[in-house]
Amino acid sequence: MDGELAYRLAVQLVFVVGARLGRHTEGLEWAVHARAELTRSGTSARLEFQLLGALGNLHELRGDYDQALAEHRRVLTLQEQVLPPDHPDLAHSINNTGLVEARRGELGPAITDLERALEHYERSFGPQHPELADTLNNLGIVYQQAGRYDDSLRVHQRALAIRERTFGPDHPEVAVSLNNLGTLPLQLAGSGLLCRQGPVLRSPLLLRQRWRLREPIRVRRVQRDSRAGTHGDQRQRLHVLRYGQRARVLVPAALKGGAGRLPLCQGSCSLAA
Repeated sequence: MDGELAYRLAVQLVFVVGARLGRHTEGLEWAVHARAELTRSGTSARLEFQLLGALGNLHELRGDYDQALAEHRRVLTLQEQVLPPDHPDLAHSINNTGLVEARRGELGPAITDLERALEHYERSFGPQHPELADTLNNLGIVYQQAGRYDDSLRVHQRALAIRERTFGPDHPEVAVSLNNLGTLPLQLAGSGLLCRQGPVLRSPLLLRQRWRLREPIRVRRVQRDSRAGTHGDQRQRLHVLRYGQRARVLVPAALKGGAGRLPLCQGSCSLAA
């Protein structure tokens, strides 16, 4: 078998066996095979970052965020050496770096990197491409964790609009956005933005990038002890609560179709935050 082909197959097995199937030790063993094939066929930066990216995802799933972050940063360094500055793979790596930073509780750097990834995607694909939706999803979750609930609402709504336009209203990726928007009312209530209404849905869902493989509603602050908001506040509250109502219909259907797990994006694992 051609050495480069053997390497690529081994890298795929790192991802599929180690990350997708959760057999972490076997995934690491395939990484050893991949490294041997890479050395045998001649080290290439363009090939090496595929292995490092797969290892970064695997270490993240194992809960080893320090190692995952190191691998994703090595990927980014290699890519910056060999790829043009507007290449979408750079955005993939910046997105994944931001996710691991969020896992480590480094919300400031995570937001910076996810916003950078979003800018890269917009330059590469334009503002309405579905590739943007995953990073918007992730940015919305990290904004929420950082207490920036109005920003979280804004980017989740943008992700939802892109997914509905691309996939239609009943697609599982639309369920992801609805689910994450449906978690916001309780959070917004805690910050004085919205009244506390409705049960909490599933935890927000972070998305790693795919394996290579309406006007935003602005929510104004109201006082915590306010018994009656303005007409605009009430309309905004109803908009957000409707996301939760739609999610309670669509998310269970998506879970049923995916054997109890939301199929968040094609060819990629997903993690509950």
